[in-house]
Amino acid sequence: PVDRLVLELPQGWGARHQTIGVDYSTDGQTWTQLVAPTVYLFSPANAAGNNVVDISVPSTAMKYIRLDISNNNVQGAPQLAEFQVYSN
Repeated sequence: PVDRLVLELPQGWGARHQTIGVDYSTDGQTWTQLVAPTVYLFSPANAAGNNVVDISVPSTAMKYIRLDISNNNVQGAPQLAEFQVYSN
């Protein structure tokens, strides 16, 4: 089961908002929305860390995770340097 995602942009980048939705699948064919698209702030001053966003998700057994990233208010395209998946 997965219960938390941590997304990062490079440290030192300026603050930006991005809309992120999270989908999951057990077979890679059928996808279910886990987190509705939500606006997140990547900022050097975030409580989770420099340009780090922590997304809690309902604990769910899954094999695949898909991130839908849009609406970057600084660049015209989604940006992400790293993402991590955690289970308790």
